[in-house]
Order: sequence, then C-alpha cells, then structure tokens
Amino acid sequence: MHVEVVGVVRKSETPGIYTLVNYPSSLAWFYLDVTKLAQGMGFGEDTMYIESTYKDMDESRTYPVPRDVENLTRSKDIPLDYHLYTVLW
Repeated sequence: MHVEVVGVVRKSETPGIYTLVNYPSSLAWFYLDVTKLAQGMGFGEDTMYIESTYKDMDESRTYPVPRDVENLTRSKDIPLDYHLYTVLW
C-alpha cells in the first residue's frame, strides 16, 4: 500500500498575551500545542502534526481548506504587517 501525504510538519505555537486558553476536553483549540493535542486525542508524545497544504487552490474542497505553503513558512514572530508598518512610518 502506498500513501502520499502532502503537507508541512508544524511545531507548537507560543500563545500571545491575548490568546485564549485551550480546552482539550471540549476540543476547543485557540493555538497549536502539538503535545497537548496528541495527548487529548490519545496519541503518543512523539506524534507529528502535519498540516495539509496546497499548490493550486481547488475550489471543490470542503472546509477546512488547506493553507498555502508560503503562509505557513512566514515568520510568526514578526508578521508581514509589521514589516509594512515599518516601511510606512
């Protein structure tokens, strides 16, 4: 059997000061915490989180639509908007 997975391996995110707390028992996730998510779903500690990505948008796909690889590889520490603000000011 051959299985092909197209995606990006994601690391846990550091929540910001205004980010809500995750509630694993309610399956309410406001930021990605791979370890807690794996535990909550009954998987082992070494579980990888792979987010599906796309190269060409397929409008027929249902929600959740995979994200573009470029959006996933941008720095989360310094969003693009901050760079634009710096140039404008």
